[in-house]
Amino acid sequence: MNKAKAFRLLEVLLAAALVGLVGYLAPTVIKVTQGVSKTVEPARHQVRLQIVNATSEDGLAGRLAGKLKQYNDGELEILTVDIERSNINLVPESFLLSRDNDEEAVRLLAERLGIATERISYKPLQMNQHHVSVTLVLGEDHADLLPAPKPEEN
Repeated sequence: MNKAKAFRLLEVLLAAALVGLVGYLAPTVIKVTQGVSKTVEPARHQVRLQIVNATSEDGLAGRLAGKLKQYNDGELEILTVDIERSNINLVPESFLLSRDNDEEAVRLLAERLGIATERISYKPLQMNQHHVSVTLVLGEDHADLLPAPKPEEN
């Protein structure tokens, strides 16, 4: 086989490989493009929540974090970014610590959780590596938290 035929065969093989690669990747690229190009309205307020379990019940904070997802809507998005066990004594009543200046967001969260606004305090975190905006300290009254979420509006 001479050089010209060898190069021509190589060109054909490379072209076939390129066509195969494009055919293989095209569905994935189309899915990603369609998913990214959809317009989604962000919530007006976002809470980056730290949950501290100050009760005698193990695993409570993790279970609550899972339930909080159903309380997201166009007004408030709740993202649980940290879960901890309290190293202090048991707390009788749950309360919220606002870590930034978005008073409306912490008020909305308190309303959804069923926590009175009198139990909201402002206390910024020094080393806020998780960018926490609100800390929920779960107390022994945790069974009173989270009334049924609002039904979806059509």
